[in-house]
Amino acid sequence: MTLGSQHNGISRFQACAPRDWLCLGAGALLRRNTWGLAQSTLVPAQYYRDPEQLEAYVNGSNWLADINNEKGKETRNATYAANIAALETFAMYVFTEDQTVVPKESGWFAEVNGTTGEVTHLRNRTLYGEDWLGLRKLDEKGGLVFREMEGKHMELDEKGLADIFAEFFGPEGEATMADQQVWPAVTETSQSALQAVEEAWLDL
Repeated sequence: MTLGSQHNGISRFQACAPRDWLCLGAGALLRRNTWGLAQSTLVPAQYYRDPEQLEAYVNGSNWLADINNEKGKETRNATYAANIAALETFAMYVFTEDQTVVPKESGWFAEVNGTTGEVTHLRNRTLYGEDWLGLRKLDEKGGLVFREMEGKHMELDEKGLADIFAEFFGPEGEATMADQQVWPAVTETSQSALQAVEEAWLDL
């Protein structure tokens, strides 16, 4: 299961506050050396994927293009596809108001035209049709799940977490942590961890 993930990359880097010099410095490196030094030093660069500059992305990406098997037929890793196809369930959540992952539809492996905003769903992409990642095989056996969650990036409330655990982690669809006295502690811990991850991402 993934929550607001950048499966199909990001097409825009985060904006920085006017006096956030660390962020501004990292942003300058990201924009001027996206396919060079930034690829090995800054996480956002490793997720950068502009649909209008696919050749530069395929040639310059040292991570995302590889794990998505986009480097070319001769270099595709069959193990990646086999592992995904072997999953029982792969649930992908997208946050409706996500402004950290741009475009948010990346969480569903969708392609978004940066000019028109037109969204090409995963099932209409070559990546799915030729099954580069095993997603089609997984989908055909009913294991690929597309879900939305209200709110901004990684805004998870107690009910949202409870629903996720009940559906995807509990036996026979029942929550394994149904005791209501446990959920507040789980929620608080999860929110703290998720907030730390988001802050680290925004600081890059």
